[in-house]
Amino acid sequence: AFALQHLAATAALRPHEDEASAADDRSRAARLLGYIDTRLTAVEASREYTEQQEYDKTLAGLRAAFGVDDLAKLMSEGRDWSEERAVAESLAI
Repeated sequence: AFALQHLAATAALRPHEDEASAADDRSRAARLLGYIDTRLTAVEASREYTEQQEYDKTLAGLRAAFGVDDLAKLMSEGRDWSEERAVAESLAI
């Protein structure tokens, strides 16, 4: 889950050459964070300080890109993903 979080942060925060690829990567990152949150809750894991800092920065960037409501919707979609789907989506980053 933490490796997927690092990939989501990369997708959400890196510079993009065009807005279409930025939107795709940010949407994928938001859904991945939804999956990751659900997975961490399921295994009763918590983020260490550095993971929490990265998570907070990623969420802030995604909130700025999508707004609170759209971000919540995207994250909700990712909560239903299987592990296989989350890994496959992360490979597209």
